[in-house]
Amino acid sequence: VDTSLLAMQQAVINFINSMKVGDYAAIVKFNNTNPNKASVVQQFLQIDSAGGPNRAALIAAVNADYPGRESNIFDGVVVSVDAFNSPLVTLPPGPRAIILVTDGAENNSSAEINTAVQAAVDANISIFTVGVGDFTSTTSQRILNTLPSETGGDFYPTTDSATISNAYVQISQLLNN
Repeated sequence: VDTSLLAMQQAVINFINSMKVGDYAAIVKFNNTNPNKASVVQQFLQIDSAGGPNRAALIAAVNADYPGRESNIFDGVVVSVDAFNSPLVTLPPGPRAIILVTDGAENNSSAEINTAVQAAVDANISIFTVGVGDFTSTTSQRILNTLPSETGGDFYPTTDSATISNAYVQISQLLNN
């Protein structure tokens, strides 16, 4: 099992566990060779108490296998925006954000970066990128910086599970304020 995947999953779980009761979260996964490409693997659920069924469902979605490879980040962003635009539950007013955990490698999206950015801007959704793995290429840096800078989010470069968790804490504090 890829240790960076496990660290990323644990950081997402820590983020879910740090969310306030009453917040909402959904889980979107993406990769080009999966038959579903990019998909909502868990629709929006309201955060409940620690150990509650909604938190458990979100955590199960984080840990669920989504086999495949080759990154299609922009398709993942578009699917995420669509989930906000057509939620199966009524979302409360307040900040809306996509937290994108990726190495920034983009090689197979059918959508372009401008399409993903415009979809988020039109829906008033900020994108926060959390860089994991090797995100040092010029292309990765451009993606990880452009998505947040154009949508009112921020880029959090991380090097290990502790900095991934710290990024989630910072994002959580921003969204709660």
